[in-house]
Amino acid sequence: MYKRILVPVDGSECSLLALEHAVELAKFMGASVTVLHALDPLKPTIPVGMHGQSVAAEQAVADLQRVAQETLDNAVERVRALGALAEARLEEGGHPVDTIAEVLAEHDLAVMGTHGRSGFKRLLMGSITEGVIRRRTGAVLVVSQLCRS
Repeated sequence: MYKRILVPVDGSECSLLALEHAVELAKFMGASVTVLHALDPLKPTIPVGMHGQSVAAEQAVADLQRVAQETLDNAVERVRALGALAEARLEEGGHPVDTIAEVLAEHDLAVMGTHGRSGFKRLLMGSITEGVIRRRTGAVLVVSQLCRS
């Protein structure tokens, strides 16, 4: 039934838990796992005349890209160690909900973790998982456990 499983990861405990569930499903179904990191780097809005600050902003974006790649590499290594086929995919530039929804259209299922936030924390930080579900772009399995934020 599922041949291509998408797992968005951000390095959090919740996304790694979702990854483990996806691997078990993939092994059972003979599916492959695509590990996705949707990076929305901050756009530097520093005036051109402030060269030192411009370089600092560029370095911050480069640091975000490096951490994103490390997160992906670690997740793919984990999937392979657990015995499933895996590929990494780094997507940059859009809001994570939009990016995940677009990539989900190429897959049979997304397995996503949720932090289980409520109240003010949820209002402040939002919910990527809920946003993807609301987009109704495909099947989404939500792995919910009270994870540390």
